[in-house]
Amino acid sequence: AAIRWLTLHADEYNIDRSNVFLFGESAGALISITSQLSPNKFFFKDDDDVLKNDTTLSTTNPNVTPFKMRSIIGLSGSGQVLDALQAVYYPDLWNDLSIYKNLFLIHGDKDQIILEKFPKQLYSKYIAAGKENSIKFLNVPNAGHVPITDKVNDLNVLEHMLYHMIQFISSDEIICPRLREFKESQNQTDYKLTVKSLYDTEGIKPNKKDENEANTINIFLIALSVILIVITVCLIIYVYLKK
Repeated sequence: AAIRWLTLHADEYNIDRSNVFLFGESAGALISITSQLSPNKFFFKDDDDVLKNDTTLSTTNPNVTPFKMRSIIGLSGSGQVLDALQAVYYPDLWNDLSIYKNLFLIHGDKDQIILEKFPKQLYSKYIAAGKENSIKFLNVPNAGHVPITDKVNDLNVLEHMLYHMIQFISSDEIICPRLREFKESQNQTDYKLTVKSLYDTEGIKPNKKDENEANTINIFLIALSVILIVITVCLIIYVYLKK
């Protein structure tokens, strides 16, 4: 409803309809990401169930076609809303690779509220779709939930978001000299996901070396378990015979 309202009043507030970005943090990240990945049929159009149960959507400019977002930025978000959306409306949500586009996910690797599993799952979908350049992932080392002021490569998280946004905008359209300079600066950050474990991400295959190391560890653990079981059984028999 808010996006419809802004679309309707874009001229009044000098909004450039072709350069709109949606950012959210924590719960707001859920909302922003959901707005991007929700099919228009269910999110913006006249879905009977939504209109009956949500008076805001049913009364706020229902005939306005909202502008399309250039990119969605989610800071410390999870997949809860997407899981609910999939269960209620869109069973193929996680597998429809056509909807994964232009996302910037930011996550602190010490976040105890939202674990890394969701952004890694989402990132793996882009890899599977062959759209490596359509998604960015900024890992913020040693950062907790919503690390808005933390720095990565001399830029704080807000500056990384700004850098991401202005890459979508033609330099000819940027009036502010400082923004033009910022766009043309060399940001050496590698916006890619670093997979730390063989088992924490669905859809990303481990390399052969890592796989062999994991198998070796598994065999060792199984052998150790068997030895401990044998020792335990022998001790029980010994104690029984002593009695």
